Amino acid sequence: MRSGNLKHKIEIQSYIQTQNDFGEVIEGYSVFKTVYASIVPISGKEYFASKQVNAEVSHKIECRYVAGVLPTMRIVYGSRIFEISSPPINVREANKILQIMAVEVI
Repeated sequence: MRSGNLKHKIEIQSYIQTQNDFGEVIEGYSVFKTVYASIVPISGKEYFASKQVNAEVSHKIECRYVAGVLPTMRIVYGSRIFEISSPPINVREANKILQIMAVEVI
């Protein structure tokens, strides 16, 4: 993978639950890894359901290989948030390129 294609600085974030002083569960995300990646839209569709417009945009995100990325994590690029929609793909099992299929949260 050429580094010139990796122009987007993204954060891979993992879901966490902590407790405050009162024992309440606080949900949030913490940064798992910050990497440079390419973000390519692969499809876009709008559909009507229950008299509401739902927009869904699917993207392919590629970066250098990072071990431990799970479908329960999310990707943040600037103000945009992407949910990982399937287990990340270790391209050719070479531990060089990680391909992530994601859905942008709108």
